[in-house]
This record gives sequence, structure tokens and C-alpha cells, in this order.
Amino acid sequence: MKQPLLNSLFQQTGKKVWVWAALGFLVVLLLAVGGLLIWQGSGGPALPHRMTAQPDDPRVGAIAKALKAAGEGREELLAFLIYDVSIDHVTFSDDGRTALVWLAMRERETGEVVAGEVGLALARLGDAPEEWKITLQADADWAQVLAGVPEDLLSAEERAFYLPKEQKVVKGGQVFRGYKLPWPAGRKVRVSGSVGHVYVYKTCPTTCLYAFDFADGTNFPVVAARGGRVKYAVWQYPNGNTKHANYLVLEDTSTSPVTYQVYYHLAQDSIPPALRRVGAEVLQGQLIGAADDTGASTASHLHFHVHTNQHLYWGSSVDIVFDEVQTNGGRPRTCVEANTFPSMGSQCQAGNWYESANGDAQRPTGGIESPKEKTLVTTRKLTVKGWAKDDRELENTQFLMTYTGEWTPVGKPQSGGQVQVTLDLCKLGVPDGPFLLAVDVRDRSGKNSGPTGQVMLEKQFNCAGPTPTPTATPKVCQPGAEQVGLWTEENYRGDCQVLGLGEYAKAKQLGIGNNTAESLRVGAGVMALAYAETQFGGQEEVFLKDWPSLQDSLLGPDAISSLKVVRRPDPPAPAALSAPQGKDGQPLREDEAVRLEWPAAAGVEAYRSALSGPDGWEKSRDWGQETVWKVGKLAAGAYQWTVWARNRAGESQAKIEFRILAVDQPPASNLVSVEGAAVASTAAVLRWEVLEGEEDLDYFEMRYRRDGGEWTLWPEKPDGGARQMWFLAKTDGLYEFQVRGVDRAGNVEDFGSSVVEMTLETMCAGADDNDGWQNAVPAAVGESWEESLCPRGDVDWVVFPAQAGRRYRFSAASMTGGAAVQIQLLDTDHQKVLGEARAADFKQDASLEWSAPADGLYYLKIQPIHPNLAGKGVNYRLSIESLGQVLVPALACSGLTLPAAWWLVRLAWKRRKETQAKRAEMGDI
Repeated sequence: MKQPLLNSLFQQTGKKVWVWAALGFLVVLLLAVGGLLIWQGSGGPALPHRMTAQPDDPRVGAIAKALKAAGEGREELLAFLIYDVSIDHVTFSDDGRTALVWLAMRERETGEVVAGEVGLALARLGDAPEEWKITLQADADWAQVLAGVPEDLLSAEERAFYLPKEQKVVKGGQVFRGYKLPWPAGRKVRVSGSVGHVYVYKTCPTTCLYAFDFADGTNFPVVAARGGRVKYAVWQYPNGNTKHANYLVLEDTSTSPVTYQVYYHLAQDSIPPALRRVGAEVLQGQLIGAADDTGASTASHLHFHVHTNQHLYWGSSVDIVFDEVQTNGGRPRTCVEANTFPSMGSQCQAGNWYESANGDAQRPTGGIESPKEKTLVTTRKLTVKGWAKDDRELENTQFLMTYTGEWTPVGKPQSGGQVQVTLDLCKLGVPDGPFLLAVDVRDRSGKNSGPTGQVMLEKQFNCAGPTPTPTATPKVCQPGAEQVGLWTEENYRGDCQVLGLGEYAKAKQLGIGNNTAESLRVGAGVMALAYAETQFGGQEEVFLKDWPSLQDSLLGPDAISSLKVVRRPDPPAPAALSAPQGKDGQPLREDEAVRLEWPAAAGVEAYRSALSGPDGWEKSRDWGQETVWKVGKLAAGAYQWTVWARNRAGESQAKIEFRILAVDQPPASNLVSVEGAAVASTAAVLRWEVLEGEEDLDYFEMRYRRDGGEWTLWPEKPDGGARQMWFLAKTDGLYEFQVRGVDRAGNVEDFGSSVVEMTLETMCAGADDNDGWQNAVPAAVGESWEESLCPRGDVDWVVFPAQAGRRYRFSAASMTGGAAVQIQLLDTDHQKVLGEARAADFKQDASLEWSAPADGLYYLKIQPIHPNLAGKGVNYRLSIESLGQVLVPALACSGLTLPAAWWLVRLAWKRRKETQAKRAEMGDI
């Protein structure tokens, strides 16, 4: 037992050390044999379990026969048409009348099991012996039968994966880029599934449209597809465990919205120890684990997808692309998927093999070449040269400056390994004295060096300067209609030169020197083509108007090294647009494909097109020469179509509006009334029913207001198959709710006048008495009790005795008020985290198993999954069970003293409670 705990006990009881030592010695003598034997034999209550049948079980054979009959002749069952569907294993309910039939897919030609998540069918025993009725996901009554499966057989979280709804393609949805294939560079791994999650074997059809399964027949090393920080990490489950998966989730705050990368089915203990804590930084290409088949899996593989759900480890996948994948715009597909669903990507690689280029695990670096450290700067302008390098590929380099301690970007980001900028120290406001220069280098994977290569310089130059004495008439430059004028200072001041039609390839031909132009005038009949390097090399910029300050141009000031003065072409005429039409010249309907086209015009170099529609929907096509845009089907509503045309003389714009007609009416839904209900919780479940339009519902929107205030739209949008959701309030009050449905055609139901009222009252009165490890509740193994999450932000602590080699289960069952907690198991020092488990959602349980490495008093830290979840009625039941001896340790002194130490903890707790009761009684008096 750790010394801090003993000290805490002494302080709480107020007794002297020698008294406790005497009591401890006496207890050891009395309990050395009997108490230890009782400790060894305690196993805790038995929990419900699921029985997995062996292959030779006759019931499995009968179910296999029924499964084959259920799938024969049904063309809508793509999994049965594409693969040989076999039974991976069968799990029976306790009464043996309901079974989960877990399915594996095999390639027809090779017989090889497709590495991926297991499919699911349901079996129910009929009246006759061994007469099993099979329900498949394509059956009309799938949702009803799925809802009737006992919860001890299929949890709510598992059930949600197999709902009959499908994740839909979002028209014009956001595409997230910058990912690399999640295994080491140079290695080839097969994609074993992608859109098949939704369309074929339906292993997680509600969330996995943009997910990928990768496998190569080994437990291959997994590296980060993109950088981030650890959000969730689970690593303790044995390989082959069909119930629990090991996984890692990385939070990436560089995207908008914030994204979360899910790496699922990892091998036991393969996540490096440094990455088992929340917040640990992970770089792209860094080793994060090894693939395996933990959880609902057939064969070792990695399941990978990205979502935007900030509260849970799992969420609906979003569209991502991998940089090194050349097919389907960066989206791997199996050849079966490419042939069956060409609209989702018609290309594939031979054998489904993809080679990774994910090897960029090093940060870029750079420095300042000149001027050198401690250079004395006595001129207004300072030319700075720098360098940058990376082990893979550079993105850009930014020069930085500081004379206050805070780094400020100077100049624009530049590409390449050699960079240069000319700084006007007076314009930048640099005072006389020391200042620092550095570079910040960024690579293609998003890593940056931060301020590096720092050099300290000293400025000694009077920016005000003495009053000049006129000695000569300054040169006057006034370019004509077919001329361009250059000046060495802003606002057409300083030395100048007028250039006529022609090409000026060398810096000396500019008349004012190399990299000195700071302002520019352009005649009405010409345009200037400026280049950053001589001989018309480097970055090009076209100038069609006067620029009093080149600071705001693409090239920037002091950057022109060569120039062309050419005649100005006519700007392009606006494109001639006409509204798209449907059959027989009628307005388009939402069930018809939209084709936008316009006639090409002479003198146009490229076109760009954009389309905007209802509810902020947008889609665009970048610059190109095509004059036909096949948009596809659009939801009903008003659209605005814009086409830009450009050439070197400028751009033109044409814009028209058109409508897409709806083919059906919006859905109708209604909240189930619970008027006047009071809930002693900040969380409340809202339920609704659908009156019309259930067959093509896309999602629901809910809004609320508190105490008669303004209506607020809830950010979550439950999908069309949902009939309830959890609402989490920030403060108590009388809340009113309304719901409406939106169908796949974009028809939006009115909120209407129907309102459901609910009063949310936490009724919490201050902190409880177990909110720190010093006040931890002593809990014996085999005990269970209820706790409330009160007040807001409540953290409950529990201390318990554990014996070396014995395995324990810690369970937090949701009782009332939507209770859902996170359990953290801490070492005897109450600091080191040994394991953790988190409820998947409100009103969900959390469970953690663990084997004690040594005798001692360990801690549990329990807190809500969301800091706003609280209330007197938010109750959970905590239980600690012993699952049996995993390893029988040699008898040690600690084994004899542990019961005594535990007795002291219980005694200290009891005396503290008695003292609190007496104080409360005296206060009442």
C-alpha cells in the first residue's frame, strides 16, 4: 500500500501511528489464514453470458441449411450473388430459441475468406425441433425482428450497426484530403472492402459508406494515415476476441470541421505505450499498432474510416482520399465493387493491391543562409536568403521576424528548397537595435518546423533620414497607351523607367535594376507579363491595371526580374446560358439528371462553373475548357448557376436561375407528447412518430427553447430511421421541443404548432463526499451500489482491494436519467491509468476487465461522458466482480497484509461518515 494512502488515513482518523500499527498487527494475526482464504475464494456474482456454438453443434447445421434456403433465388441479396456466404459462428440466447448468425464471405474462385467485419443474420426457432426461421437484412421485417433480440445477446451499440437504413451519398459533400495509406511506405496491402460495408455485406450500413478494410494475410504494421492527437485508445483485449475490439482514434484539429480517424481491429498491446494516453501527438507515418481480428471481424485486417463525431469513438464516415492512390480520385475499391457499383468508383488495381507512400515521419527543417549572425544592418532594405528541406516533400517556407518576442510572418510563403525575400525594415516598423529572423517550413503531410534557423541582427538606420537637398530634377515617367512604367518606390516615386511593346528578358533591360520595382502603371492598350526570374522564368503574374503598391500583388515588391509588354486582348464575352429543361421542354424534376451546357466562344482560355441550391447546397467545377457539365440528379428547389470565362485580359461572368420540381410531398412527423413531465436530469430522451413519408426520409431536425426564449436548432440531425434522440441541456428550466422531417428529395416539413414541454431539474446541492481520491468510497469485491451524477461535473472515486493474478470486471450500469459514465482504473498511487472504458451513448453501460499485477488497494475514477450530464435522477449502478484466478502467485508478505490494510481503509471511512453525521446533527440543533 502506498504511503500517501496511509497518511490520508492517519489524518482522517486523528489517531497516532503506533495505535494503527498495533491494530494492523492484530488484524494480520486474526485474518492471516481465514481472511486470506475468504479472499482467495471470492468470485462475485455470475453475469449473463452469450453462448457461442461449436461447428459440430447440430443446431449450427440446421441453421446453415435454413440460411441457404433463405438466400436461394433472391437477386436483391448481393452478398449471396457475389460471394459464397458461410457461417463464421453462431451465438445463442440463454433459452436457445434466438440465435445471431455471424456470416463470412468467401471469394468464389479462391475460397479465401474476405477480411472484413462479420455480417449478421437472425435465426428464431419455430414450433418443430430444429425448424429455424432465418431473417436477412434485406427482409421487410428485419428492423422488427432486430428490435426483438434480447439485450444480453446483442447490445444497443451493436444493434445500431445493423439497422436497415443506409448511409447516403451527400451531394456536393466535403472531401477531406492529405491522407496516406495506413501502412509503411513501399509495402503493398489489399483493399478487401469499402462501399461493400453498405451495399453488399451490410456490416455497418448506417455509418460506413466511406470506410475501408485493408488486409494482406498478416498482422501488418499500421501507421497513421494523417497526423493528430490520441482521442481514444483500447489495447487490452486478446487477439481473436469476437466481442471486443482494440482500436485507436486520432483527433485532427487541422481540418474544419475537426475530424476523427478510427483504426479498428488492432492486435492486443500493439499500440505503443506512449500513445495510450489522451492527447499524445501522432505524426503522419508514425507506427500506431498492428492489424488483427479483435472484435466483429473475419480474418486479420484494419478497418479505417474518418468521422466528425466529437463525443464518441465511432461516427458516420466522411469522404476522404489517399494522396498516393491513382484510382477513383484517391479512393481504393475492390474490383468486385468497381464492377458492381461503378457510380462509386469504376477503377481498381490488379489483385486489389495498393502500395503505400506513407513514410514521412520526420519534421521539415530550414535556416537562414544570409545575412549571417550579428550582421549590422545600415540600409533600409535587407535581402534575406534561406533554405528548406524535408525527408519527403516540401509544401512551403515562411520567413519570420521578431523584435518584440512574438514571431510575425514577413513576405509570402514560398516553395522550393531555396527561398529569398527583400524586406523594407522601415515599412515593417523595425526599430534600431537587435531583431531576429527565422523560417517556418511546412511539408506536404502538414508538419511544420516552427521558427528555426534563427539569426540575430542589429539595425542601425535612420528611417526618417536627413532632409534631402535638391541637386537635380527627378526623372518623370508617363507611360502611354502602349507602354508600361516601373518605379522603385510605392505610389510611383523613386527611380523609374517606361517600357514599350517588347520582351525584356534580362534584368538590366528593365532600366531600374533587378528586383527593385515597387509600383507599376499599365497603358490602356497593353498588359504586362512579369516574371520572378530572368529569361521569363519562375512565378508569372499578369498586370492589367495600375498597381501603386506591389506589396499586395502575387509576386510582391522587389521581385520582378524580366518582363513582357504585349497588346491587351479583348476580355471574354459572358457565356450564353439557358436554363436546363426536362422532357418535352418541361421544367426539370428531381428524378431527372441535370446536364448544363453552353456554347464555346472565341478568345476564351478556360471556363469555371458553380451551382448553388436549397439550404446552402453548393457544387462547383474548376477551370477547364469543357462546356458541358453533367451534374446528375438534384433535389427540388431553386438553383443559381454561374459560369465564369477568362483569358489574359480578364474575366466575365454569366448567371441565371432555374428550378427543380419536387415529385412528392414533404414528410409528416410528430413528437410523442410528455407535457408537464419533470426530469431530474440534464439529459432527456425525445421520441417521435412518422405520420407520412416514412419510406424516403433522409433525416430529422429538432429545435428547442428554454423558458419561452428564442428557438434554437439542435446541431445533431438523426437519420431517417431514428425515432428517438437524447437532448442534453446546459441549464435547468422549462424546455419546449419541436421536430420535423426532411426527405431525400430535399422536401422539408414545417415545424408546425405541435410542441412538447419538459422540465429539466438537476436538484443538485453542492459537491458529494467522494469527489477526490482521499475521500474514495471503499468497495469490496462482489458488492454493487448506486450513485448519482450530481452536481454538474461530478467525479466519483472508489478504492478497492485487488489480489495479484486475479481478474476483475468493473461495470457501471445505467439506471435512470440517461446515466452514462467513463471508468478509469488507476494504480495504487492514484495517478497512473491502467485501463479505461466509456459508455457509447446516453443510457449505455460501461464495462472494463483487468488482471491485477500485484496485491494492493487500487482506485476507480468515474465521471460522466459529457460534463453537462448531471442530476439527482441520473443514477448508475457500480459493481466490482472477481472473474477468477488468472495466475496463482507465490505466497508473499503482501498477501497477508492486504486484508489488514483493507480493514483499515473501511474503518477510516466508517469513522469519517460518523463524524459527518454528528456534525450534521449538531448543525440541525
